[in-house]
Amino acid sequence: MFRFSLCVLCLTSSLMHAVMIMRYIRPTIDHPVESTIEGIDHIVTINLKRRPEKMERIHALFNQYGIPVTRYDAIEGLAEWDQGLRDLSLGLKSPHKLSAGELGCFFSHLSVWQWGILQECDVLWVLEDDVNIVKDPHCMSRVIDELNTHDPDWDVLFTDVSFRNNSHKLPPEKRGRYEEPIGRWVKKLSGMLSRRRYPKLLPYYMYDASYDVSDSLKRIYGRLGLHSLIISKRGLKKLMYHFRKVKILLPIDWEINFTPDLRMYAVKEDCVTQWFETTISDASGG
Repeated sequence: MFRFSLCVLCLTSSLMHAVMIMRYIRPTIDHPVESTIEGIDHIVTINLKRRPEKMERIHALFNQYGIPVTRYDAIEGLAEWDQGLRDLSLGLKSPHKLSAGELGCFFSHLSVWQWGILQECDVLWVLEDDVNIVKDPHCMSRVIDELNTHDPDWDVLFTDVSFRNNSHKLPPEKRGRYEEPIGRWVKKLSGMLSRRRYPKLLPYYMYDASYDVSDSLKRIYGRLGLHSLIISKRGLKKLMYHFRKVKILLPIDWEINFTPDLRMYAVKEDCVTQWFETTISDASGG
C-alpha cells in the first residue's frame, strides 16, 4: 500500500511539473516561412522585441544566400522568480540562481521546440540572434544527408565546431566558464547532478569526449552554447519529454547535456557560429 501511494505521489508530482512547464512556454509563431534549404523545414531565430536591430542583421545575413528566416518573439526574462518558478527549480539549493534573462532564454528555446513538434517538423534549425555565417548555410543539407546515412536516429546537430573553440574572442572576464572543460564542471556539480535526478548521467570525463564519424562530422557528448543547432523530430520530442520532468537547475545550454540518450553531433568546420562582436546573449541581463 505504501509503495502504491508513493508511486501515485511521484506520478502526480511529475504531471504537475509538466503542467507548470507548459504554463511558461509560448509555442506560437506569427507568419512562419518555410526554409529553402533542402532537408530543413524551418529556420527559427529567437529574438527579443526590444532588439529589432539584431533581427534585421540576421535577415541581412541569410538573405545573401536566398534563405528566409522565421522570427520567434522571445520571452522576456521575468524580473523575479514567482512561486511557480521556484517549484520548477531547486531554488536556493542551486549554486547558480538563474538570472531573469537566462529564464527567458530557457523558456524561449522550449517554446520553439514545442512549436516544432506541433508543426510536425522533421528537421528544425534553431538560432539565437547573435550568430555569424562562416560559409553558405546550404552546405548543411549535404551534412544532414551524411548524418542520416551514418545515424538515422540522430537528435541534435551543432553547426559549428565548438563554442569553446572560439572562446579566446571573448573578453577575459567572460572566458572562464567556456574555456574550462565541461567534464570538470560536471565533476564539481556531481553532488547536485545525482543519478536520482539524472538516471543516465554519464561519467564526468565523457562530456568532453568526441570522435570523428566522417570528414564533416563528429559525435559529441557535451558542449555549451545553443546559438545554432539543428534538431530532428525525434530530438525535439526527446528534449521536451526530458524538460517536462526535470527541475530547472542550470542554464539551458548546460541542462541539455543531461538529456538521456541524446545523440549529439557537430560539424568539423564552422558553418554558422557565435557572433563575437556583440555581448554573448541578452540572457545575461534582466
